[in-house]
Amino acid sequence: MTANTFISLCKEHGVDPRIACENSDVRDLIKKDKGKNSITNQLHLNAILSTQF
Repeated sequence: MTANTFISLCKEHGVDPRIACENSDVRDLIKKDKGKNSITNQLHLNAILSTQF
């Protein structure tokens, strides 16, 4: 996903993007996405941010 999308999703959940990047699940998801900006990966990030922060 794009950096703007990532930051936007973090802000929606009130999570500092720098803190989110420390989470291994978030890092793995970003690596998996590789800039494709997949809706599925955005939903997955949404779920991670909702449950782990």
